[in-house]
Amino acid sequence: MTAARRDLILGGVHRPSRALVMLGVAVITASCMSAGTPSLSPPASAAAPTTRSISAPVVTRLSIPQQTERVRLKVAPDHEHVLVWDIDAQSFTFFDLQGNVLATVDGRALGITWAAWLPDGSGAIFANGPQVPQPRELSVLRWGRPRVDLGLALAPDIDGPPQSPDGDWIALFVDCCRRHVVAFRLDASDRRELISSAAPISLLGWDARSHVLVQRGNDILRLGLDGTRISTDLGLPAGAHATSAYLSDQSPDRRVTVLRVAADRPLSDLFNGFGVRSLIDDSVSEVRPPRAYAIGWIGGHEKLMFPWETVSGRRTVTAYDAIMGSERPLGVIGDGVPPSAVSGRILLFLGEPSVNAGGAVFAVLRLGLDDGYKNVSAGIDLDVSPFPLAEGRFLVYGRDGWLYVIDGEAAAR
Repeated sequence: MTAARRDLILGGVHRPSRALVMLGVAVITASCMSAGTPSLSPPASAAAPTTRSISAPVVTRLSIPQQTERVRLKVAPDHEHVLVWDIDAQSFTFFDLQGNVLATVDGRALGITWAAWLPDGSGAIFANGPQVPQPRELSVLRWGRPRVDLGLALAPDIDGPPQSPDGDWIALFVDCCRRHVVAFRLDASDRRELISSAAPISLLGWDARSHVLVQRGNDILRLGLDGTRISTDLGLPAGAHATSAYLSDQSPDRRVTVLRVAADRPLSDLFNGFGVRSLIDDSVSEVRPPRAYAIGWIGGHEKLMFPWETVSGRRTVTAYDAIMGSERPLGVIGDGVPPSAVSGRILLFLGEPSVNAGGAVFAVLRLGLDDGYKNVSAGIDLDVSPFPLAEGRFLVYGRDGWLYVIDGEAAAR
């Protein structure tokens, strides 16, 4: 694997936070100003973004309760469902984006104190009793099915438990010391112990072949439900011993997985000393810093890349294949601000590019058609972290506590 490909892999599988993106824009802006650039105005050869008022279909408020200090909203990982937690009533209500109620759970009556989405958005996992000690009694509710008890296990983090590609299994620690991993079938009909370790291990997720990924020492173990076990060396420097790892990104088809690895000594001068490894099918490779912003996955293992460098003042936005190491152009644009998200051919920036993030203006760009962003007045203040939906649409929190959907195609017309 060439250095150039390794450089791109991190971009192909790691998405910077909105805050990081805007920090980078701010740093670049500050550097330009210190070099004598008097303002943020676009060059004379480039047309300034236009701002126009929107019609009702462009931004739609959803028929889902408003978020307040006592009512909390959590968007599902599939971006198509929303959990509403009423803290005072101790109730959990699940909605689709059309405002339909899928299920309501009386947390007080059942002793539920915590809930998280299943990663595929098909339901939720609940924990009973106090936060400590662990493990806790866990149960699962999936739409159209009764709630089932799984038994004692360590409650996963807020993003939910690692879930199998077919959606039927989850993997959890069953002890407080993170040494024993069990796979639970979500209908509670089966459970299988996958590993029992003498030392703490890291539970990472599932790969495309329905293996559970676990880090133990300097190895990645792929554990099958049938008892098979495949070990792959992480390739750390001589004398370094991994102490933990976590999954930082994974392609939608699960063939590409990026891990951050901590060891008993710094593994690099970058990434806060973490070592970054990319698992591509059965291979492991080191990841180097990217040379482009990785905006989001746009296919099974393709990611939209927004380059740092310009050629004659223009940038070629590409789709990077993280397995083949190849790129295909999606469009050449003159704008230099990376988007907040991508859906279909629409790039969305929440805020006014080169001016501010968030607020009552957002900007859209159609790849292959537009040279730069078009500013659109939203009429309400929007947050800076959108959730991509299908066909150029985006789910976004308003700063008024409501959820909205932006139709990027309608906004770009």
